[in-house]
Amino acid sequence: MERLKPQVSVQEVSQTPKLRIGLRGVAGQLGSRICAAVNSQQDMTVSLGIGRKDQSFRDRALALEVANPESEFIFCDEDDIWVEQRIPQNVDVFIDATTPGIASRYTEVYSSYDIPVIVQSGDRSFSHISSPPKISDNNKLVRQGDCNVSGLTPVLSALDGVIESAQLTVIMQYGTILKDKPRDTRLHTVDFQSGTKLHEDLQQLFPELDFVVNQIVQVPGLRYYAHIIDLVTNVTVDKEEIYELLDQHPRIRCMSEVTSSFQVHERGEMYRLRGKNLPPITPLTILTIEHDPKHLSFYVVVDSRFVTVYPNVDLARILGTGVAPIEAMKKTDAALNFK
Repeated sequence: MERLKPQVSVQEVSQTPKLRIGLRGVAGQLGSRICAAVNSQQDMTVSLGIGRKDQSFRDRALALEVANPESEFIFCDEDDIWVEQRIPQNVDVFIDATTPGIASRYTEVYSSYDIPVIVQSGDRSFSHISSPPKISDNNKLVRQGDCNVSGLTPVLSALDGVIESAQLTVIMQYGTILKDKPRDTRLHTVDFQSGTKLHEDLQQLFPELDFVVNQIVQVPGLRYYAHIIDLVTNVTVDKEEIYELLDQHPRIRCMSEVTSSFQVHERGEMYRLRGKNLPPITPLTILTIEHDPKHLSFYVVVDSRFVTVYPNVDLARILGTGVAPIEAMKKTDAALNFK
């Protein structure tokens, strides 16, 4: 007679504990998006959220709880004198998602933690930058790249073995809203910014690559940022080979027939009308310009609202579990339905 296997309940099966994430600025624009993205991952959860407890915080915190009923949040007031002691006890990785300048107030505190801490690009007092799949040697206190760095790094990394030099031009939205004060209407102007900071960050991530950041142009009303990239390759390349390198890399989608961010937006609307829950493309790579055996020019278009969310999740997983960067990105993409 065949021996029967004992019945084992689902509750008795041991599971690997989820990676616990703490968030300062949990109810802010970036923090709430990171919170939702983390709680969409099967192996991660937000266990501690910090913010200033005004009515806006309470409303957003309640919304986060309702949206993620399986997560057990511990909400802490920013002014709670005990909050800094609770962070390393209740989380495995801590993310500061506050506006530029705030994280630098906590430099000594974050440095004393025995857990990885991720701050955002605006706080340049933190010198070690990471932008998956490029990870700095420092694995305790790192700065995540901004929208431009987060959009460019996967693309340049995918082509890392064939690039000799790169020239970049960036078109992005204003950092602040400019208005005509007497009439209180938005000014339709163009603002030119230095590319020095972007150059410094990319050079740290790609020390062997010869970079030139030509210009950063800021215009009003943009949802998508555009990067115009001119590459000189160190080997003879075929366009189909470039497509293959980009397509097999996480976070990238090639759409060679598209020439405008308007078409990107329209395609996203079509997906939603058909009931497909697809996230923004972060980034979308479009090869539309000239190509010859050792020269390639193309656009990278990035949805500015979401591009830094994904790398924060990637980086938390990499620093918290030791998983390889590419695998971390694949897990994030799959959980957020970006394939």
